[in-house]
Amino acid sequence: MSNTDPPPQSPVPPEGTPPPVAVVQKPQPPWMRYLYGIIAVVAVIVGAAKIYDFFVLPACDSDRVVETLTSLFEKTGAKVKSISDMKATGDSSSPRMCAAHVDAGDEQANFEYQVTWSGWDAMVKIGKVDTGNSSTTGGQTDAPAPPAPAAEPAPAATTAPAN
Repeated sequence: MSNTDPPPQSPVPPEGTPPPVAVVQKPQPPWMRYLYGIIAVVAVIVGAAKIYDFFVLPACDSDRVVETLTSLFEKTGAKVKSISDMKATGDSSSPRMCAAHVDAGDEQANFEYQVTWSGWDAMVKIGKVDTGNSSTTGGQTDAPAPPAPAAEPAPAATTAPAN
């Protein structure tokens, strides 16, 4: 042994040192395991629902579609009070062909729209709009239409992502 090596340590603590305290955890009650299991099952269900939204088009009357339609009409200057009578008009699930009624205060209209895929994004495209006085049909665009001037009628076809 050289002079620079530390002295060997004894496995026995020096006298006067208190013995180490063992920490003993109380076992968890059985109901805690059930609680953790329920939380895990709920988390899996919520996660599966979120993943499901990525692969399935929203229904004609889903909250996502209603919010998107309201946003599209408001971009044209209309103050939407309600969108009602939403129903599917086609048998296909992609694209979903739909119809609804919009109440925008002084104006009311029945309109057709479709929910379709644009890549990985669900899109809402407004087609024919029937105000009762006349109906308009326009070409569908790939981007939301800019707000129309107050003196001109709103565009007939508008597209936006379904949030």
